[in-house]
Amino acid sequence: MSPRPRHAMAEEALSILQRDVLILRNQLNFEIYLKELVQQHVGRLHQDKIVSRSEEAERQSLHVKLKDYKAKLTKAQEDLATTRAEATGTKSRHTQWVTELQDKLSS
Repeated sequence: MSPRPRHAMAEEALSILQRDVLILRNQLNFEIYLKELVQQHVGRLHQDKIVSRSEEAERQSLHVKLKDYKAKLTKAQEDLATTRAEATGTKSRHTQWVTELQDKLSS
């Protein structure tokens, strides 16, 4: 074997190794890129989960407030009906009392 073919074989092996290194670097860079994308997506999902929990807590709070307001409205309507009934009774007794006084004055 002459030195020339060994040199050519070494250059060819070196060329193959350089190509393999380049391919591996490209694969590594792509995997790093994918990892960053996954991390960003996980971050967004986590943020969405936090927002979702906050919105759910607010919804529950509003539901409780609505229930409380409905109970207060019902109570106020009942009180209003009671007050109107009492006012009607009082007005009726007042009218009857005025009539009795007028009858007493007339007699």
